[in-house]
Amino acid sequence: MTSSTGPAHTRDRSLDKTRDLAHQPWLPWAAFALVHIIVSIQGLLRPGVLADIELYSWWVESGIVDGVWPVLSADGPFAEWVYPIMALVPMVVAYGLSTVLGVHLAWLVLATGASAVAFGMLRRDSTTTVGSWFWLSFVLLSGPIALARLDIFVAVSVCVALCVRLSHPWLAAVLLTVGAWIKVVPGMVLWPLVVSTRSWLRRVIVPALAVCFTVGVLVALTGALPRVLSFLGAQSDRGLQAESVGASAVQVIAQFADPAVIAFNEEISTYEITGGIAEHVVKVIPWLLIVATLSIMSLVWRARANPSEVMTWGALALLTWAIIGNKVGSPQFQIWLLAPIAFGLSQQLWRQRWRLVAGLALAAAGLTQLVYPVFYSELLRLHGGAVALLAVRNLLVLIIGVIAMRSLWQLGGSTRRQSTLHKMSS
Repeated sequence: MTSSTGPAHTRDRSLDKTRDLAHQPWLPWAAFALVHIIVSIQGLLRPGVLADIELYSWWVESGIVDGVWPVLSADGPFAEWVYPIMALVPMVVAYGLSTVLGVHLAWLVLATGASAVAFGMLRRDSTTTVGSWFWLSFVLLSGPIALARLDIFVAVSVCVALCVRLSHPWLAAVLLTVGAWIKVVPGMVLWPLVVSTRSWLRRVIVPALAVCFTVGVLVALTGALPRVLSFLGAQSDRGLQAESVGASAVQVIAQFADPAVIAFNEEISTYEITGGIAEHVVKVIPWLLIVATLSIMSLVWRARANPSEVMTWGALALLTWAIIGNKVGSPQFQIWLLAPIAFGLSQQLWRQRWRLVAGLALAAAGLTQLVYPVFYSELLRLHGGAVALLAVRNLLVLIIGVIAMRSLWQLGGSTRRQSTLHKMSS
């Protein structure tokens, strides 16, 4: 007989303890805290990565101290702002916290709180817990850029909207519209929500219009209504940003022919690439975005009979191509991928495909941190290694975009086949 105190028994007890530990409700939140502390410390040790936070604080301080607010003040230097007006909300909240925590830490705490909301929503349903671990992995691999920009609020608004879209589509519409008034792109996800929701006029369009009406009234009270949409044209004249997908083509070609130069644009505080084929690429990029967006919208409509899947794949496709077809292409734009993939990992259909997309996105997140801030100075000098890193990162994003569009096409195809079979059998 085997002794109950033998090595096998001891090993079984150790495995049982490990399983018990893995199911402890506090463990995911401990991991959440650890990841966000690590990322925040990384940012605090690299102050340059947090430069935008200082800019946010300056904008708010300019309004409070000098009475010169972005958009709201007609005579100030920020009358035509690059952001929608509700971007001021998290900036003002962070500014209030900064009196106690300091400028950088205040924003990081606020961003962590927002991230906690999305993480908690993903943990709420047992089918989406794998998505919560993807959320943490993506934030960790992205580094401080994941928390140090407005884009974390884009990810959170889309994530929570996806989580509540079935039970409360009106709330999903409100969240996406509020997100759009912070940084535009969440508004793109309203189309898949409309297509996948019954009684969409009452449950999606009306709540979205109500948010827009409320914003319009509040802005009108300040006399700034004529400038409320100024963000739509504020960046129309800018060049091709060094980290964008389009810039990769210019940089790779510049390694062999058609020399290009990356220079600092002081007016908008960013690095842009010129020379070579850059002037041609910057003209094509907006048309690429328009064509891709219209194509995805038509694919979403074609696949409307699969509301659950079309919502998630539609969101991923639109947000991914918003990165690909963007001449700005800042590193933080990668955070737009976070929500649809985290939620998509809970989908029953094409689970392996979602895992593939998640793996590609995690690789892209890690490469993004290597590009910025680790090897950013090398990229600005068009060093071959840094150019290759960025090119691979952008290629991964392009692959994700193609997979998302292909999935929508297949969803629509299966719907049409089922409809044909139903007609033949009836």
